[in-house]
Amino acid sequence: MATTTTNRDKQQIIVLGAGYGGLLAALRLAPYARVTLIDPSDHFTERVRQHELVARPAGAALALADLLRGTGVRHIPSRASALDPVGRQVTTDDGQRLGYDRLVYALGSRTAVPMDHTALPDAPGVHPDSVPRVSTGSSEHPLRVYTAESAGALRLRTQSGKGALTVVGGGLTGIELAAELAESRPAWDIRLLTAGPLAAGQSARGRDHVRGALEAQGVRIEEGRKVEDPAGVDADVVVWAASMRPNVGLAADAGLALDPESGRIAVDAALRSITHPEISAVGDAAAAHSPLGAPSAWVVRQRFPPASTRPPPSSPRSTIENRNHCTSAI
Repeated sequence: MATTTTNRDKQQIIVLGAGYGGLLAALRLAPYARVTLIDPSDHFTERVRQHELVARPAGAALALADLLRGTGVRHIPSRASALDPVGRQVTTDDGQRLGYDRLVYALGSRTAVPMDHTALPDAPGVHPDSVPRVSTGSSEHPLRVYTAESAGALRLRTQSGKGALTVVGGGLTGIELAAELAESRPAWDIRLLTAGPLAAGQSARGRDHVRGALEAQGVRIEEGRKVEDPAGVDADVVVWAASMRPNVGLAADAGLALDPESGRIAVDAALRSITHPEISAVGDAAAAHSPLGAPSAWVVRQRFPPASTRPPPSSPRSTIENRNHCTSAI
């Protein structure tokens, strides 16, 4: 005799964070569980396109309501403020207490800027104590230090006038920001500082192409320039893209083990916390690598259903999967 599983019989799964990893996990799990997605934002930000916001006000965000419509995923537009693994409960900043059977920790990472200088706004889903409060600045005292996360504010800061602008960081984020700024802000003098070689992770031919493209746009490149603090940079505006920091404050406070080298959540081969296996960590918050050294996004993708079970190209899940493939390829 066939049995039918009702929604009430399904496990309750909470997903923290609506970035690439969190949103894709929620959509993947929705057919098999009751899924609650906790993220204060009402949109999904295409992180690999954040640099575009320095030149134009839209294009890097998709409405969560549209992506989740018809999936059964419940979105709570709040910030997770506490995690209780013993009681299996999440507390939000607006006082809600939500129980779970399993939890997916997908709060990602943020640009690591010295605390006294950052212009980084609170990122969706980030533990409130993990980033400083931010002044909005004023016409008399505008903000000086920006990141990819505050690209919209950087656009407003540089849209009029001129001055000296320095991008710190020669990785892909720094390169994209410098190129976007040079193209859209010709009145500004753009410089890029990097501690190592420009585009270090690329081939020699790729590095030469990047260098040529930036120099053609007037960007001055200075390699071998390690910068410890934005205060030491002589510029009217500093765009910090030197390093990333995982958003694991919530996990650390809850007692989850962190990897001593990376500071990310220590997980096993199935991306489960080594101290709390009912909690899975994905994306930048997880210290996960495949046997071949590939990042955790690759490991997660290998656990996805085969192509024959994937959704049609127009579905919300397919939309996010396409963007996830783009991210993992970078």
